[in-house]
Amino acid sequence: MKKFLSKKPVMITFVAVAVLMLVFYIAMLVRPVAIGMTYKGEADFGVGTKAEMTVKVKSGSEVDVKISAEGTSIEMEDMRYVCHDRQLYIMIDEGKMTDEQFKNAKKEIIENWETLDKVGALLDVNAFKAGDETDTLTCAGSIVFAAIGGVVTVALLGFATLSVLAVVKKK
Repeated sequence: MKKFLSKKPVMITFVAVAVLMLVFYIAMLVRPVAIGMTYKGEADFGVGTKAEMTVKVKSGSEVDVKISAEGTSIEMEDMRYVCHDRQLYIMIDEGKMTDEQFKNAKKEIIENWETLDKVGALLDVNAFKAGDETDTLTCAGSIVFAAIGGVVTVALLGFATLSVLAVVKKK
């Protein structure tokens, strides 16, 4: 192993891959929304009714929402969302919008963010959870990525360090 790590091309490869993985790992952890992943959890919809809620944020500006309670479920697909100030606003009952209509609606929503009419769902969001103090939806995919990605990143950084030390010691 020492002979393998003391080769200069191996060192360059490990350092490059370790730096790229570290940048990717940090970017995935600090992103405001886990695009392509699903947030799941229970939400309170008033009068003590708890429902299972699933929110899948798709790339672009679309989101799928599924709410299940007491044997019934409602699925809303391809709804639009706006992400601003670490909050996700899901526009409900907007119908199918063209990209131009969405662009105009998004601009108006962001301009009036503080006085936003709550006709949609407003969630505080990060890569790991969405919701508020009482209703939290977690993103299991981000949690698994954080755990596995962290181990891989630390291993790559360790091998890169060992390889740099072996190359320097060899000279």
